[in-house]
Amino acid sequence: MDDAMDEATKFADRLLDLRRKAGYSQEQLADLLGVSRQAISKWEGAQGRPEVDNVVKLSQIYRVSTDFILTGSASVPSVCEAPSAPAPRELSREYRFALSALMVIAGTALVFVLVVSILAILSMVLTGGADIPGWK
Repeated sequence: MDDAMDEATKFADRLLDLRRKAGYSQEQLADLLGVSRQAISKWEGAQGRPEVDNVVKLSQIYRVSTDFILTGSASVPSVCEAPSAPAPRELSREYRFALSALMVIAGTALVFVLVVSILAILSMVLTGGADIPGWK
């Protein structure tokens, strides 16, 4: 008898936890299911259980399996829980070396273009632009 009461309490707690994580009030959930707010309150207070069709609707609303709602087994992960970020992948040593070399080459090319541009501008200013048509 104690096990049945304990299981009923766990079931009620699971329903309450899912509803809170999903951000619904009892009234909002009742509207989604087409039941009264009092029915939701009874389910969450371990004073009753939803019909099978409502368990299916709850699984769709919370995006969990009916097994999870009924037994707590996490065979299908819940989207009510915060998604975990994927673990960052470590770059291989060769890949890091190639990226470093590419950055050095790109930086060198940029410096080269800047130096050539500055020299061209200085040449025009110092020669008075004699070799450029329209330059005064």
